[in-house]
Amino acid sequence: FGSSRLASKSNCPVANVPARLDQRTRQVRMAPRFAFLASVAGSIAPAIAASECTPHTLDFIVLEGDPLMAQIEDDVVKDLAEVGVRVNTRFLPKAEFNEAMQQGDFNLCFTESWGPPYDPQSFATGWFRPENAAHYAAMQKMEPPMTMDKMQALVTDVLKAEDVAERQDKWTDILLEMQRQAISNPMWSRRVPAIWNKRLQGYTSGQQQYDYPV
Repeated sequence: FGSSRLASKSNCPVANVPARLDQRTRQVRMAPRFAFLASVAGSIAPAIAASECTPHTLDFIVLEGDPLMAQIEDDVVKDLAEVGVRVNTRFLPKAEFNEAMQQGDFNLCFTESWGPPYDPQSFATGWFRPENAAHYAAMQKMEPPMTMDKMQALVTDVLKAEDVAERQDKWTDILLEMQRQAISNPMWSRRVPAIWNKRLQGYTSGQQQYDYPV
């Protein structure tokens, strides 16, 4: 997810749970993650009446015409409804979708990274460019004591690390903080099939979608 126009906080414990994401919520698939949030909310606030809760609505932008995104959006809407959050989904054409992401006109959206071997380096350095889709806008409202400037300093520092173990520890801290901030949460990866004629000898496909080594 990216999260930019954060709605006002609810007085129900349910709405505050997503901002306290920890390692237990680091699921690749959507459904288990929101099932966990629902179970936490049920355990800590069983006596709160619906009338005592502040209605919480999230604006979800989704790229129009993408069947995978549409299927996952449907699961998100259903799972958030279980914890009392209403979702307003806007399916937008490419140009309007990009504009909404860059302007921060959303609460939730899907973004994709380039994948290996470019992650997390290229993905993280792109967070701090104004033209970046979603992250730049979302990171304007990071919860203290973290700020966008502090996060940029952490990313700059880890890019200088030569020791593998040190680099791993620093990336772990960075990515967990992005999850704690409810700005970026990994959910799934997709396979991109490569098909070529068997007459082509000695060819190995590249590691990303448009990588064709020759």
